[in-house]
Amino acid sequence: MSIDDLRSRLSALQARFSEVGTCAARTAAEIARAGAPPSEELLAQLTATAADFHTLREDVLDLAATREIILANDTPVALRDLVPLVDALAATSASAQRYRRHEAGRTAALHVIDRVQGIVCEDEPAFAPLLECQARARALHADIARSVARDGDVLTWAERLRPFADLLEMLEGEGSMDDEHMTKLSEQVAEAFGRPLATAVVRGRLRLR
Repeated sequence: MSIDDLRSRLSALQARFSEVGTCAARTAAEIARAGAPPSEELLAQLTATAADFHTLREDVLDLAATREIILANDTPVALRDLVPLVDALAATSASAQRYRRHEAGRTAALHVIDRVQGIVCEDEPAFAPLLECQARARALHADIARSVARDGDVLTWAERLRPFADLLEMLEGEGSMDDEHMTKLSEQVAEAFGRPLATAVVRGRLRLR
């Protein structure tokens, strides 16, 4: 059961309430004027409309309970009472989706950074350019880990992660990447971390542990 389904059913029921209400008003006027009883068709419509309202209300309340939404008033007794509740459910759902998207972005970003920490220089374990790059990666890791993860934060992470992703792509694509793309990545890594680090990758001095 989705929010869109509830909205669609609510909208359809509002239209039916309006239609049945108009018919009931005409019948009430006729009863008052001539004393004619309401038709079986109208009574059936009223019964069916009431049943649909109760079903929709229960579905809305069930979903509200699963989302832990606290009702501002008692159980809704009218169709108009369901409108703000469905709106609250929609807002909660959108917030949950944003949270999941942000957390997925955070996890992916931290994974990239963790892989950077796994880079080693075989012929010079204390290779300064690599240690400096990894120190910057750890600082970014700390920033991302404590961030509240708004939409703007996720976009900023992607921008700040790009040089690290370029470095990893160079290491992973060594020997299988075309020269033009490798040169482009090398220039981007050199701009971000300095020429010595990019040169070390090209010369095969660095590897992923």
